[in-house]
Amino acid sequence: IAHFKVNLSGAGLMMSVVAFCGLILGLPSGVVVQKYGIRAIAILAMALSTIGCVVGAIATNYPVFLVSRGLEGIGFTFMALVGPTTAGIWFPPQKVGFVIGLVSTCMGGGGFITMAAAPRIAHIMGGWQSLWWFTAALSFLSLVLVVIFVRMPPWMTAAPTGGPAPQGPSLGAGFAKRNIWLWATAYLCLFFPLA
Repeated sequence: IAHFKVNLSGAGLMMSVVAFCGLILGLPSGVVVQKYGIRAIAILAMALSTIGCVVGAIATNYPVFLVSRGLEGIGFTFMALVGPTTAGIWFPPQKVGFVIGLVSTCMGGGGFITMAAAPRIAHIMGGWQSLWWFTAALSFLSLVLVVIFVRMPPWMTAAPTGGPAPQGPSLGAGFAKRNIWLWATAYLCLFFPLA
């Protein structure tokens, strides 16, 4: 607030722009992941997060900082989709719940550690921009780890055996299911007050 000389509404927008990206990209991100694959979108997500953090760290005015938050929001939205999707692909159905629970715990735990550690990091490293540089470094490390380690399961990359490749339900059929919309509404009710 002091650095960019904005009021509380402007400060709220710094957070809300991340949530707004999730709102806008929620449904299209599923289409994008299905078209380009989990690995490519995970790489894109980490690259956008890294770029967003760097732009935020060097931002000299409020509009540029908001753009950086948008880039971070797009990256976060894609990663929030890729994590559980990867679990669903790599693990058998009876173990997916445990893996998604682990991913969710890591996200919540990471958020808690971040909020607890951020003031200390900013104090030690010399200001709020240091948090953005620190996060850029972690995002870049995540990008490198995704490039090195994220692969598709062998059954998805195996050469076809002559017949057509098995196809899951179409996106239209998926969106026509009532439970998907009930789940989305539940998430909206959960995350709306948090944003």
